Amino acid sequence: MGPKNFELLLRIFSHNTSLEVINVADSKIDTRCAVELSRILERTNDHIRNLYFRNSRIGDEGALAVASLIQKNKTIVELEIFNCGITEKGGSAIGNALRTNFCIEKLSIGENSLNKKDVEQIQQSVIFNTQYNQMKKSNEKFDAFAPELIAKSLKRWAQQSTFVAAKLQERL
Repeated sequence: MGPKNFELLLRIFSHNTSLEVINVADSKIDTRCAVELSRILERTNDHIRNLYFRNSRIGDEGALAVASLIQKNKTIVELEIFNCGITEKGGSAIGNALRTNFCIEKLSIGENSLNKKDVEQIQQSVIFNTQYNQMKKSNEKFDAFAPELIAKSLKRWAQQSTFVAAKLQERL
């Protein structure tokens, strides 16, 4: 697709606020386009569930913009930033953003140059989010008792894991 054609899509994205899936994978978009798309989605879209950048040249600056987006967004459940030229700087930003994100349950970040610590934090956050959301969903059937059941489960979980305790503390 390339950056020039992507400019046209950016206009569409800025006016269509109900898109649930944006797939620009394999389009070879650059950092500037990734940054602009992330900013547009941050401002205008609260329906997006899946965002795919796979095999694009978004680099660390694009990863920083995506990190800002996922830190604030409450609807994205799947993010694919596989093979996007992201290094430790971008990986750290994504990992830090996931500390307060409880939505992303699937994240593909392989084939980037991240340090092991950030990869582990990202993996733990995604696993936590998946389990947390499954717990919430399974307790919905208990209607009025659900908040109390969830609170008790989270308390036990936080007592068993410092990662879970820290993630919940970030949220409070």
